[in-house]
Amino acid sequence: MTDLQRVVGASPMERLSADTLRLLLDTMVEGVVLHDASGDVVWANPSAARILGSGVLLSARSSGSHEGPWLAVREDGTSLDWADHPAMVALRTGQPQRGVILGVGRPDGGRVWVSVNADPVVHAGKNVPGAVVVSYGDVTAIREGALKLRALEAQLRHAQKMEAIGQLTGGIAHDFNNLLTAILTNADLLSETVDQAGDEAREELQDLRRAARRGADLVRKLMVFSRRDRPELTRVDLSDLLWDAARLLRRVVPESIEIQINVEKNLPIIEADPAGLEQVLVNLATNARDAMPSGGSLRIQAESRVMDEGDREALGWGRPGPYVCLTVSDTGVGMDKAVLERVYDPFFTTKPVGQGTGLGMSIVYGMVQQHGAHIRVESELGRGTRVEMRFLPSETSPEPADERATTELRGGSETVLLVEDNEGVRSAARRILEKYGYRVIAATTGEDALQLYQVHAHEIALVLADVIMPRMTGFELVEALRRQGMSPRFLLTSGYTERTEEAAALGVPLMPKPWTPGQLARRVREILDEKR
Repeated sequence: MTDLQRVVGASPMERLSADTLRLLLDTMVEGVVLHDASGDVVWANPSAARILGSGVLLSARSSGSHEGPWLAVREDGTSLDWADHPAMVALRTGQPQRGVILGVGRPDGGRVWVSVNADPVVHAGKNVPGAVVVSYGDVTAIREGALKLRALEAQLRHAQKMEAIGQLTGGIAHDFNNLLTAILTNADLLSETVDQAGDEAREELQDLRRAARRGADLVRKLMVFSRRDRPELTRVDLSDLLWDAARLLRRVVPESIEIQINVEKNLPIIEADPAGLEQVLVNLATNARDAMPSGGSLRIQAESRVMDEGDREALGWGRPGPYVCLTVSDTGVGMDKAVLERVYDPFFTTKPVGQGTGLGMSIVYGMVQQHGAHIRVESELGRGTRVEMRFLPSETSPEPADERATTELRGGSETVLLVEDNEGVRSAARRILEKYGYRVIAATTGEDALQLYQVHAHEIALVLADVIMPRMTGFELVEALRRQGMSPRFLLTSGYTERTEEAAALGVPLMPKPWTPGQLARRVREILDEKR
């Protein structure tokens, strides 16, 4: 009599030969194991050995503690004693155990996740003392798929949250830029009166201007963070930017971390967004700070590099020629290869829950890409991290911008239809235009503007309109006038700089808020002087 027949009993199996029974069990995909009263393995089919590993079965076959290779964890990752294995629970209680998920350590060092069912053996309607059949279904792939699905769901929730934050940021930016426009324009208009009021008043007014411009810069940083704004590239001297950024980074990095800044003399100018580069540096400094909890060194270096064909082939990107290389390195804990491969993945973070969003490096990568630059991260456990960014030197000359800034502002006598729903901005714009000699007809909505234009069509030379207004946007106003056969010149303004492409599609210029009196006067005159 076989072990299987001896434990189970012959009566229920009288119609099946031992060979037939063994053949059926041997061909099952699930692993089937028969335990006796002490929990020892009496018999197991080949699938059990394949799923669990023969070493696990051997350890369970020997009586005693069953500690050997048998290392299992519950689904939540806590360790499982052999006494709490479903087989032992079924033996103690006589009750079937269903769908228990366990992670079983294999002798080869891997782990297989199994769904376990344990059934006390029934013979003639009664439990056979000390016999239990346990089936193991390999659910490793299913569990991994479920974990990936949960991770994707979590990422989707994060993405939806970030999209909501982006929309909220856009709305705040629009209102904030209207406020800043009113502050900046009135501050400039007041400057003429304050000129005779003494040095103290002039200094106070200058402080007001600086605060408003910092506010405008803050809005742009928020918009870039939420990916609702493209960086505005200007000529940037990295030397000046890095020394200014050092004061900002000191607020992020504790005194236990030394900040070293090394900038090559006569470094070429690059085309960059200063606020965007500051955001990159803050993100990298924050990562470095978290990697050096006990202190260390944060080094920022800017230097010229020349990439030859061999360098390009080794790196796999770029074009041969000169570059400006910005490198941020730390002496922190570093990253292993697995983490380094996912360093740009959105929402991937090694920080504890609540201490990281997993967006820092993805924002850095996106910002560098938007600059047309290249980025490379090198890191080893215990040896810190090095982030290298290569920017192309600027090919433009600064003279045109300087010429434009010093050009004398000219006014005119044309009539401007001003369409702005914000009272502060509307009042400031009217005062500026009238100061430069223009006649202004003001409207608070797009519908009012349409009616006023029909009355004054022969007089109006330019329509100056905000983009975001109730009931009718500036874009819709342009289209409505064109449908009626009207063809004035247009200048749209908006606190949403992402509207540039929509304006370009309509063939109308867009001036972002906040603007200064000089910027408004100059742009109005340029458009009126343009040839059709």
